Amino acid sequence: SDLYSALLQTGRDGATIDILFRGVHDEEAHNQEQAATAIAGLATDHPELVERLVALLSQPNSLSVITAASEALLAGWPEHEVWNDLEDKFRHSASVELRLIGIRRRIGSQRHDDDDKQELVWMASRGGPFLFYRSSGGVVAALIDGWPADTEIRDRAIRDISPRIHYDGAFESDAAARLLILGYKDDPVATKALCHLIRTEEHAFLSVGHFIWKTISETYVGNPEMIAAADEWLDRWSEHRYP
Repeated sequence: SDLYSALLQTGRDGATIDILFRGVHDEEAHNQEQAATAIAGLATDHPELVERLVALLSQPNSLSVITAASEALLAGWPEHEVWNDLEDKFRHSASVELRLIGIRRRIGSQRHDDDDKQELVWMASRGGPFLFYRSSGGVVAALIDGWPADTEIRDRAIRDISPRIHYDGAFESDAAARLLILGYKDDPVATKALCHLIRTEEHAFLSVGHFIWKTISETYVGNPEMIAAADEWLDRWSEHRYP
């Protein structure tokens, strides 16, 4: 578990909560995300914390602090009245991070539309910010939550999953892989495409290979087609490096 989750195991008093809020101001984005998640996890036992988050959003804080506080607010208090003003403001923000939060709020409230979908597709594309955006996994999750089993997204991800694909508007290949694995694990067309990539491409998952392989192992437990493809890749990889 992360530092802030572990901290909550020792107590949930005022001093511990203060540490969590200091974490929202941390210089490291990863620590900010963990602190925000921990704060959201206190929503039931400490509903009053929402006022501290709202206060952070009303103060002149950095974008990273506003983003972390908003993430905590969305995860812990998605129906708070402050969203009546924030959702539209975030949806049309100049910040990619805040636009994503606005779209996720719209998805949670079942008000999302095709414009939201196209914005997310751009965020996950090679021309978008996917590789550089700290919450790139949130883009994939939003597409899956908002448009589950969408064949258009599936087919586009299959088309763009190869790291050798380069053209304007294509999904970033790791985004395509995450979409297929996390959103279409029971779809035989998606599974076949992933297996084909694994069998034919030595460097199938370039930038986050460890994460992708770990996710595959957890998602496709007992799937004979995926197991066979992974075994074949491993044998080929071993022969190449250890002849």
